Amino acid sequence: MFRKKTGNFVLYLFILPNLQERLVKLRENFDICRKSNEFMAIEIENARYRRIMEVLGEPALMKTESVAMALVGKTREGVKLESVQNLATRLRVNQGTIARLLHTSLRTLQRKDEGEILGISLSDRVVDLARLVAYGEEVLGNQERFLNWLHTPGIALGGNAPVDLLDTSAGIELTRKELARIEYGVYS
Repeated sequence: MFRKKTGNFVLYLFILPNLQERLVKLRENFDICRKSNEFMAIEIENARYRRIMEVLGEPALMKTESVAMALVGKTREGVKLESVQNLATRLRVNQGTIARLLHTSLRTLQRKDEGEILGISLSDRVVDLARLVAYGEEVLGNQERFLNWLHTPGIALGGNAPVDLLDTSAGIELTRKELARIEYGVYS
């Protein structure tokens, strides 16, 4: 053992036998923990993807490792008309409101055949809203609490109910940020 005085502190330096072996073990333990955390992060992402697909009423078959890339693929592939109906039911809004949120007319939605695949623009809006619904349900704990929050006007959103802001990208982002504040305990 060595003793070294530095200022008001005395440091004791121990010469450990097999120091290199201990460092190797520490590194191995660190790697195991890191891999475990990476696995948990992947599981969390997969659970989010499954919730989003559940909102859309579609099977959660991920063809890539990245949730973001899977959603890009789903958007490009197009979602079915039933996904719009599932989303409207999940948001508890009527067909006219869901058409407004998707920037299309009610008549356009009514003309589409059952099982028809929507275009990329409409699919993108549907997937974005589904992501918001899945995130809101995750943050607030369940669908009922999320719906209560979604349809209740709030001061943080200028006296608007969050559902009234979902017709614009900025409104969706503002709603998502408000949910993030709630998630992290920053109520405004």
